[in-house]
Amino acid sequence: MNLKSLEPRLQTVLEWVPNGVHADIGADHAYLLGNLLGQNRILRGIAVEKNQEPFELACKNLEKFGSRAEARLGDGLGPLAAGEVDSISICGMGAGLMVKILQAHPERVPDQVITQPNDSAEPMRRWAWERGFHVKQETLTLGFWHYPVLHFERKTGEDPSYAGLPLDVAFRFGPHLLKRKEPLLLDHVLQQQKRLTQLEGTGNPKVQRDLDCVRSALEILQK
Repeated sequence: MNLKSLEPRLQTVLEWVPNGVHADIGADHAYLLGNLLGQNRILRGIAVEKNQEPFELACKNLEKFGSRAEARLGDGLGPLAAGEVDSISICGMGAGLMVKILQAHPERVPDQVITQPNDSAEPMRRWAWERGFHVKQETLTLGFWHYPVLHFERKTGEDPSYAGLPLDVAFRFGPHLLKRKEPLLLDHVLQQQKRLTQLEGTGNPKVQRDLDCVRSALEILQK
């Protein structure tokens, strides 16, 4: 396993994981964890996987790292103890499921959380806002579609990332992405505008709310 074996979305996650003890939740074959360990980016790694076959492959892939790595069979944060890890990553699933995983064991969520949802990151940002986590960094990566990658950090006080932005718009599209006028986000928002404009006359209130949100985002991105 080497860095080249990772997709761009996972390469970004790898670069954002802080040094320390890290757990990858839903680790599949533990390629991300293997790269983290192989490049000495973390002190120790735990791969958590709930399905038997990928769990067994994860065990095999992590053997060469000896006591620095282990795989655990289980769901979400269930196999971890409170305070056991410094950071976690959750990649390649829906943001709604990620939130459920984090909410199931709030006492086991460390101060650093890195996620790569396969859909809108809005539920993750709302979870972070409500649970005392700030958006430390976020980006969009190219792949089958534009994958969001987010790094949350537990901090006191209101997240300054959202200052000066309409909250609903920032939850939907990302405060850092909006403020730096991310080109990939602009492409995405323009596509959303085109799709929603075609539905504008249907009388669906959700369509109108979404379109208003998209137009607000465009005002920020095109200033």
